[in-house]
Amino acid sequence: RFETLGELIEYIYNQVYYYNNKRIHSVLKMTPSEKRQRHTV
Repeated sequence: RFETLGELIEYIYNQVYYYNNKRIHSVLKMTPSEKRQRHTV
């Protein structure tokens, strides 16, 4: 699937970024980064 180690690392980085910043949480109906922004003092 990946021709180089760099491609694999980039794929993993993008998946982690998506999970931590873009994915909509099913219960909260907002992304994790939106939740952090709303609840940061």
